[in-house]
Amino acid sequence: MITFMLAWRYLRGTSYERSIATMVKVCLIGIFIAVAALTVTISVMRGFEEAMYEKLQGINPQVTIRNYGLPINVQALDQIFTNSFTEIAAWSPEEERQAIIEMPSSEQDQVVLLRGIDPAKIVQVVRLQNTIIGDHQDLMQLLHNNTVIIGKKKAEQLGLVVGDELNILYAPESRKKRKITFKTARVTIAGLFSTGIEEYDLGLVFCNFDFLKQLYPKAAYTEVGLKLKKGADTNAVVKRLRRTVRSYEVVTWQERYSSLVSASKFERYVMFFILALMTLVASMNIISLMFMEITQKRADIAILRSMGASHGLIRRIFMCMGLMITSAATLLGLLAGAGICRLLQQYPFIQLPDVYFTTHLPAVLEWQTFAAVCGVAMLVSLLSIWYAVRQTKYINIAQVLRSEA
Repeated sequence: MITFMLAWRYLRGTSYERSIATMVKVCLIGIFIAVAALTVTISVMRGFEEAMYEKLQGINPQVTIRNYGLPINVQALDQIFTNSFTEIAAWSPEEERQAIIEMPSSEQDQVVLLRGIDPAKIVQVVRLQNTIIGDHQDLMQLLHNNTVIIGKKKAEQLGLVVGDELNILYAPESRKKRKITFKTARVTIAGLFSTGIEEYDLGLVFCNFDFLKQLYPKAAYTEVGLKLKKGADTNAVVKRLRRTVRSYEVVTWQERYSSLVSASKFERYVMFFILALMTLVASMNIISLMFMEITQKRADIAILRSMGASHGLIRRIFMCMGLMITSAATLLGLLAGAGICRLLQQYPFIQLPDVYFTTHLPAVLEWQTFAAVCGVAMLVSLLSIWYAVRQTKYINIAQVLRSEA
């Protein structure tokens, strides 16, 4: 208790010394800005990650079972899911084939990936219906017979709108000699989707699997997407699936986009490290402040030592004083960072170009972010304060009492 009381008294006394009072303000402002900047930056980076994950999961299932382009026995998988994997909430099969969009008005045709899906099942696995532009988002009504859904960017590129018809060129499965003869299928654009991922919005076309089967009579499901129940351990389910269906490949959406996910996390860690250095620089002012305060309080330290106070007690007094300043600045910085992030969430006034996965600057508030920022700020400041106050043991008590006390 006496340690806190003396530290508080010394801290209040700094207001009477202009130079030390200025240093206290510099320390407060420096740590405040560093902590607030670190909090906002990490929250925004986390927001970009969440936006990317949401976009990727909007069209990719949590877990995918595939057979390298060969048919999958979906009936056998259904029995396995029902009997052994209660964590699986829904599953949806699909098949992909390459096709060409014929453009009579253009000399260059467009190569796309024609994905045949089961509209009733896919809506239970991914949020594809949420990517469809307009109020009409029922895939069961959109995908039937010869209707397709294409990306918004592809439609803008080709000058197409909902209701337009176009020709799709596809290669039949039976080829004689080495000559390929394309056949033509007339399709109607039933809807447009926008995932925010250029790869999909430009090169992917959705159709009903029954229609794909008409074009390719030998077509069969080659992939099965899975959605797990909330709270299920994805890694544990994937390991069990790999042991159970050894003939198929089982991958998560993170593994399918491992480079993108790793790059996003690495970028966040690098930004955290760089901005943590700002906290280190700001904490350097604490060292100067502690040296100034110790120098000014040499007489007090000598008197306390002559009265029997230990070196440990003297260090704790000045460390407590430094931690008061750091704690106040860190708390204010966290509150300011949280306020800025909340403002970005409520009022998305910072617009972003189309190259990003989101239209505005995102921010995600997580307790882990606050804990990490607070921990780094306090640890760096604590080390700085400890380095400064350990110099108190080198004060010559006798000389100070003779000349200053």
